[in-house]
Amino acid sequence: MPPTIKVSKDRIVDTAYQLTKDKGFDCVTARKLAKEIGCSTQPIFRVYPGMDELKKEVRARASEEFSSRLSASLVADPQMYATLLNVGVMYVDFAIQQPNLFRMLFMEEGSRFEDMLYGRELKSILLKKEGRPGAPVLSMMERQYLFMQMWIFAHGMATMVLTKDLSLDTKDIRDLLSNWLSQML
Repeated sequence: MPPTIKVSKDRIVDTAYQLTKDKGFDCVTARKLAKEIGCSTQPIFRVYPGMDELKKEVRARASEEFSSRLSASLVADPQMYATLLNVGVMYVDFAIQQPNLFRMLFMEEGSRFEDMLYGRELKSILLKKEGRPGAPVLSMMERQYLFMQMWIFAHGMATMVLTKDLSLDTKDIRDLLSNWLSQML
């Protein structure tokens, strides 16, 4: 009878994900992972021939976590102004609450904002958003451009908060984004 597998793929990914959240993926090694799980490195290398494959799965899980937050922010309000404000605040808050996941998703090579910006899901959500009463109706291209500008502004804030160049709380983030959006809209 073959030996029973005591360390599952899910357990490896769960542990690697938690270590990434706590310390960043650069600190996740097979030895540290094995020590955390309580096994040798052999079960890890049985499932993952290299750490790159594991990193892809950890990145996918982090992306899922962020995407669920983004989706909730996008659909929370029918108005474009409120949506952009909610998304910007959520983005900077994500950097504050999950700095290592933020770095992995948005500050490492391979992060593609344009994939999201031109994706069908975002387009369909932005198309449904209402403008302020009396404001001109924005085309899809104008909506995407506004979203991109907000994202760049929020990314700058998130990066500055992450690198300790700026100290902001949620009220400060909301005020800065709100002022910027008022000027843009």
